[in-house]
Amino acid sequence: MALVHNETSTGVLNPVAAVRAAIDRAGSDALLLVDTVSSLGAVDYRHDEWDIDITVTGSQKGLMLPPGLGFNAIGPRAPPSTPGASRSTAATRPPTRRR
Repeated sequence: MALVHNETSTGVLNPVAAVRAAIDRAGSDALLLVDTVSSLGAVDYRHDEWDIDITVTGSQKGLMLPPGLGFNAIGPRAPPSTPGASRSTAATRPPTRRR
C-alpha cells in the first residue's frame, strides 16, 4: 500500500501508524510504502517505531535542502531489489580503496 504522509496542497496529514495497525489487524501481508517528501523533518515521523516497510523522501521540501536528492529507508520485510542482495549500506560497508 502506498500512502502520502502529508499532502502539501491540502495540508492533510495521514495517520500512518493507524494505517499500519489496520493492515496488521486485517492479517494482510501488504507492504506499507510512505511518501514523506513534504513531511520528513517538518512533522513527527517514525519509520522503525511505526513498522513502516519503505519510506521515500526527497531533499527539497520538508528537509529544506537543495532539490535533486532522494532518500529511502527500507525495512526488513521489503524484498531486496536483486536476488541475493544484502541489506548493507554504504555507512556499514568498509570503504573501498581507490587506485
